[in-house]
Amino acid sequence: MNTIKNILGEIIGGKILDVATGDGSFIDLLTNNLKSYDEVIGIDVDEEAIKSSSAGNTNEKVAYRIMSGDNIDYPDGYFDTVSLSNSLHHLCNIDKTISEMLRVLRPNDTIIINELFSDNQNEKQLTHMYFHQFQADIETMLGITHNKTFSKQEIFNIVERNGIRHYSTAIYENESFNKHVNPNMFAERYRKVLEKITGCSEYDKMKAVYDSLVERLYNVGVEFTSQILIVANKSGCVL
Repeated sequence: MNTIKNILGEIIGGKILDVATGDGSFIDLLTNNLKSYDEVIGIDVDEEAIKSSSAGNTNEKVAYRIMSGDNIDYPDGYFDTVSLSNSLHHLCNIDKTISEMLRVLRPNDTIIINELFSDNQNEKQLTHMYFHQFQADIETMLGITHNKTFSKQEIFNIVERNGIRHYSTAIYENESFNKHVNPNMFAERYRKVLEKITGCSEYDKMKAVYDSLVERLYNVGVEFTSQILIVANKSGCVL
């Protein structure tokens, strides 16, 4: 069985672009598991996320820039590795973003797509997925793109329709989250999400959803939804 360590551990990362980088957590996973790398650039349209990630960055090989994944401001073939983690369901234009990632990737190098998925989750993982959907529903109300969690087959379909036909995969758990999660802090994070629609007509309905989810959190527990890592070489893509 493939693991993220044995897949990523074979990759010489070189110059890496992490698209929709958010808090930079996937950059940490890459730099801790790749065979080697020269530098990493994380991009995101969220200015606050970039400011926060930049402020907390202590790795001189890592830098962050405000930039959209569907309009990457780098020339063709500039990067040795491109990655996208837990962001497919946040993208306004998935196909354009993947096309841009492949454009800036060198001909024989590596694209990595990592995404949480909806099927075959245990009860604790379902708690996380239900909270995640709660956030997606609220952000959709606010006009923010946040789609439902995809199934594994939907993720494969997205990858393959963009010409990525030959790839390796690994399914894994976020062991650090599962070990250290604090239910009170977890609930508070989503209470702040609920606050974003204070005064809106849907507030009472979503407050009831939140209350039921918090009850489930304390009765069932929570673990991070399983994720799938997909790794392919551009040479095997049909472009």
